[in-house]
Amino acid sequence: MSASGEPVPEQPKSSSSTIGRYELLARLGRGGMADVFLALSRGAAGVHKLVVVKRLRPGVAEDRSMVEMFLDEARLATRLNHPNIVHTYEVGEADGGYFIAMEYLQGQPLSQLLRNEKARARLTPAMWCHIMAQALAGLQHAHELKDYDGTPLDIVHRDVSPHNVFITYDGDVKLVDFGIAKATVNTTETATGILKGKVNYMSPEQIRGQVDRRADVFAAGLTLAEALVGKPVFKGEAVVVLNKILNEPIPKLREAWPDAPAELEAIIARATDPKPELRYETADDFRSALVEYSKAAGSTVRDAEVGRAITEVFLETKEHFARFLNSCMTDAGGQSPRSRSSRPSIPSVTLPTGVYPLLGDNTSSGTTGSAKRPFSVAPEAVSRVRERPRPTILWGAVAALLLLFAGLAPMPFI
Repeated sequence: MSASGEPVPEQPKSSSSTIGRYELLARLGRGGMADVFLALSRGAAGVHKLVVVKRLRPGVAEDRSMVEMFLDEARLATRLNHPNIVHTYEVGEADGGYFIAMEYLQGQPLSQLLRNEKARARLTPAMWCHIMAQALAGLQHAHELKDYDGTPLDIVHRDVSPHNVFITYDGDVKLVDFGIAKATVNTTETATGILKGKVNYMSPEQIRGQVDRRADVFAAGLTLAEALVGKPVFKGEAVVVLNKILNEPIPKLREAWPDAPAELEAIIARATDPKPELRYETADDFRSALVEYSKAAGSTVRDAEVGRAITEVFLETKEHFARFLNSCMTDAGGQSPRSRSSRPSIPSVTLPTGVYPLLGDNTSSGTTGSAKRPFSVAPEAVSRVRERPRPTILWGAVAALLLLFAGLAPMPFI
């Protein structure tokens, strides 16, 4: 990164400058499973389109289980088609490896908005509710999706969090990263004792290994609460967080925001009820409650208002990236695809934090933190995470103990 904050190309460690019909402009992120590239799709009559290409890393291609995980994500991604879900254009194979071509977005992930003091001051509670309502619309589409024969796919995102809600500079809200989603079309299964996702957004039943769409509703409720109060509902070491979720009451909104409207507190309390049968049954029920609350409070928000607010806060970042993008396009426009493909490598680029969501189970960059992996807890930590038995639901405690004794190792979570 330069002193002015502009992206700076770095000496690459990559190889080909094309993947299938996509001309690679820069590497946006890399991780243990995949690399993510900004790319150009060239069409007829000079019609070009910017895309993001996620490619399975060559070293991973020999691990069949990793390949199947990547293909599970690809199969699911191609089926999702909703304005509030990042769009997948193509899944293909090139040079002996698989890739996914996805929608190119410019904006900020919700996690970055929550870390930015100016954004927190600029965006109102009504805007946070609007953002989550749009994300819930995308989530509802995923939950309701059916196979070609009409069979429900039973999709559960399992990783709804501020990291995976993306807001563009136009104010569009996109739910991203179905890399660890559960669905009937998956060919791989989560091993017993492995918790996939971020533990500080997990529902009690997800920790026990019993997950359905209501677990995503719970995570969305925690995400909205975090946006409204400016800090996570649960934080600390993973084992501590697991213990709190399993054994302690879910904190009320007014504990962190004393002036919170009672109606809004009630909505979030229902979305985050520890008992799934007492939560909103669907993401759409949760979304409808937020919309009705906003109408009653006279605080209805439009996408454009959110877009203007985010653009004001991140204008410098947006302009820096626009200059970088212009240089990429100028270079690409001045050469034929063949001449660029003959290059030995492509530039890696350090982007301003949050310029693009890094999609996928194991993708990371220096700007967004550590790679995401399935979370697990070590046997020696079991005594610190035991669920306290409740006479009326003793089976739940037994299930939790069996899960935890299955043998899991602590690792940092994001």
